[in-house]
Amino acid sequence: MVSGDPYLSDLRPSGGPDYGLDRGHDWRVDREELFPDSIDLRGDPAQETLHGSHLLPNGDVLFNSSYIGTVRINACSEVLWQLPKGNHHSVSRAEDGTFWVSGASDELRTTSEQYPDGFPGLDDPLWLHQIHHVSADGKLLERINVLDVLYANDLQRYVVKAYQPQAGKEAPRTTDLLHLNDVEPLHSSMADEYPLFEAGDLAVSLRKIDFVFVFDPDTGTVKWHTSDPLIMQHDPDFIGDGWVGIFDNNKDFMDRGQMLGGSRIVAVQPHTDSVEVRFPTRRSDPLYTKAQGKWQQLPNGNMLLAESKAGRVVEVAPDGRTVWEWVIDPYSESKVSRVMTAVRHDLTAADVADWPCSAVDSETTR
Repeated sequence: MVSGDPYLSDLRPSGGPDYGLDRGHDWRVDREELFPDSIDLRGDPAQETLHGSHLLPNGDVLFNSSYIGTVRINACSEVLWQLPKGNHHSVSRAEDGTFWVSGASDELRTTSEQYPDGFPGLDDPLWLHQIHHVSADGKLLERINVLDVLYANDLQRYVVKAYQPQAGKEAPRTTDLLHLNDVEPLHSSMADEYPLFEAGDLAVSLRKIDFVFVFDPDTGTVKWHTSDPLIMQHDPDFIGDGWVGIFDNNKDFMDRGQMLGGSRIVAVQPHTDSVEVRFPTRRSDPLYTKAQGKWQQLPNGNMLLAESKAGRVVEVAPDGRTVWEWVIDPYSESKVSRVMTAVRHDLTAADVADWPCSAVDSETTR
């Protein structure tokens, strides 16, 4: 499944040596109708990107209209519910059927309930990035302020470190201090492979401060964090055997990442302090997206990578070689739309044929 603007699509292999992809199902999204009463909250929904999505087995999809809210639609693209809470970037399903979603405050703030007198050293109003726990029917169950978590665990030094020396003796002059871009729960099926963590712990990515951490959402305790190997990263995933895999954008000062060699997949094993660069290798084709970007570890050992700014999805083998690639159709001679997400799902054509409004012929799939 890939997500971009203004649609989400189910793509599937067409067979043959060229690894072509056929469109299996489209969800059409009318962004102007998503949040008609929310235009003054964080921007115009008609202009915002669709960023972060999660496909359910029955064809329902949850997705975010960036910094506006989360929407659930069915396979017929009919809206089932809307949650206008400034949601953005990521939607991850927990084992109990609820969802963890990146969110933000509805206005610029200088305080929180835990810090009613303000955050020491931060005087200017900020967007408070939040982790939202959302029920299957679209109710906000819990809201966790990420800045609260950093201060409570004495991790605010990473904010200072990220904004020096530019800030000098002053606070950083930005309203987007952290830029939360992913929240990922650890499932019980692999929790025993992570000696430092327990099922239900959350992996969190903060792009602006090059920071990934794992914490217990019930207690707020941060159990592990890393910063050094990353530059403007996205999408930390628990990938088994104690490893956390991260899409490291590796942003530099050049258009195609020539200075540092492009975007990477960095794997970190918290209980051993081990770090590996899984992609690229000497056999890899160039891949770089200075912003956005997603990845997925596939069961066969391959990796699925979304080179978002290039509108490209590529599957690579463990040795870094390209297995296949797909590029979204250009909308002008020199420009393509972004591809925000690419995920492989364990669904057959027969499964898709059973969805309402499916374009897949059920008779030919059985």
